[in-house]
Amino acid sequence: NFTGENGLTYRFKSISLDTLGNLEKKGTYDTEMRVDMENPKSTLWLAEGDLEFTNLDGVTIKWKPGDNSSDILEYFIEYRIVGDESWEDLGSFTSIGEYWFSPEIEGQYEIRSRTVDFAGNSEDKDSGDVSLTFDRVKPSLTLAAIDSLTGGEDLILAIEYTSENLSQIKLEYARLPEGTEDVLVWDSIDEEWDNGTMEIRNLVDGYTYYFRINPVDLASNENPKHPLEFTLLWNSNMTTIELPAVPLKPVTIGKIRNMELTVDEDLDGVYERTLEEFTGTDLGAMKANQYWVDYDNARVIFGDGTDGYLPPTNSSISIVYHAYDLITTIDTTPAQSVEIIEYLVEDRNNVTITWEKPQDATSFIIENRKNFTTPWIAIDTTESLEYHVTNLSSGYHYYRIISVDRMGYTNSEMEGEMMEIFIEAEIIPSTVDSGSEKIAPELYLAAVVLLAVAASSAFYMLRGREQDLQPEGSVLVPVEVESPSEQISEDADETKSVFSVKAGSEFSKQVIFICEIGCQSEFSGDDDDEEIMCPHCGMIGDTPLTGK
Repeated sequence: NFTGENGLTYRFKSISLDTLGNLEKKGTYDTEMRVDMENPKSTLWLAEGDLEFTNLDGVTIKWKPGDNSSDILEYFIEYRIVGDESWEDLGSFTSIGEYWFSPEIEGQYEIRSRTVDFAGNSEDKDSGDVSLTFDRVKPSLTLAAIDSLTGGEDLILAIEYTSENLSQIKLEYARLPEGTEDVLVWDSIDEEWDNGTMEIRNLVDGYTYYFRINPVDLASNENPKHPLEFTLLWNSNMTTIELPAVPLKPVTIGKIRNMELTVDEDLDGVYERTLEEFTGTDLGAMKANQYWVDYDNARVIFGDGTDGYLPPTNSSISIVYHAYDLITTIDTTPAQSVEIIEYLVEDRNNVTITWEKPQDATSFIIENRKNFTTPWIAIDTTESLEYHVTNLSSGYHYYRIISVDRMGYTNSEMEGEMMEIFIEAEIIPSTVDSGSEKIAPELYLAAVVLLAVAASSAFYMLRGREQDLQPEGSVLVPVEVESPSEQISEDADETKSVFSVKAGSEFSKQVIFICEIGCQSEFSGDDDDEEIMCPHCGMIGDTPLTGK
């Protein structure tokens, strides 16, 4: 046995000796041997660079000897899915080379090279030289639904679901004046997402905003909406296709039709059947090669094979169309106020109030109050353009109509600020009992008239007689003289006014009177009237305004 030192080369020769004592002479050696007890090393890398994720179909693997490993006999190239214990063989090679690696299954893979040298030493690696994730699937992302109408507050977009980790989320928007249809012009929003939410500011009132999102995963796969492409397998239980995003109407992309739909009827990988979009509304009029797009509910509706196309069972359908994710209309302006309003009094104390519909109003709040010092009280809401009030008491009643728009914004700036309705006091005829019978007031009126005529006749007769009996010349007539205090008292009673003016209101738009002699209540009146009446107690008197 011979024990050598690693890394040294030993030469050996044999020298023979015969029976006569002659010794063989050799000028060289018979053989040599190098002691090699080190395992060989190899290096493996990707020609595409240092990748962690890729959406490529495959990558190019390259290998070569490691440092001080020039005596490699064979290379073994192996791979496995991360998490598996065993390695799969890609092949063995005797020299430096390369290999196209294209796995069918998505996932994270480890790839390694192992070697054996001429001394029989073998390379051992517990892990791969390269770790690479193959991801050729488009990411999916869903935004949380938003209201179709947005008020004055900022709009918040929130991510509801993502299929995987993303490297970027691209968000775009387009807008049109509400109620219009035209080609959309898209712009990017460069705001940063904060824990899955984004606040959209400076939205313009009266515009409808469209939003579309494009997620990008770590392998650089994107899932844009311009256009959106996806395929699905049709089965016999299906009648419609629920689209992953809302299709845009053709006018908004400047085309006659938005959707391209083809069918691979026999699953041979060739989508040989091209269908036509039906643009009518009567689905019974569809042809055998047509389908209908429900743009409002993001659906594709097929027919029965006669009236519209019916896909064969287990066929593959490819759909390509332009889409968006969310839509909302900005509304920060209240409805117009009620401008044209009138009322009609029926049966003395029943009132019908009517008005014309203001712009953007969807409903109305009816309010009233007793007088100018009491607050307004909401008594009803209605979507009608008229309101009925019955059995009103006599006097003044005050109403106003508040317009309400679809957002719930209110506008109380009614024309004239309010509506003033006056209900006249009811005159109830009375009767007088006479024994067991009742005498109607008409008979009293007739009797009063007759008595007045009789008294007038008697007056003229007596006046004639007095003129005949009057003496000639001067006659002394006694005169009763009133005391000064009695005269002042009577003058004060005569000058005391029934009503007074509330201090300061004579200079305002609405004059407020106070019923001094009656109920002491306040009420409004017209400063052009010479005579006014208290709506609370019915007291009537001259206006206290100067010059009336």
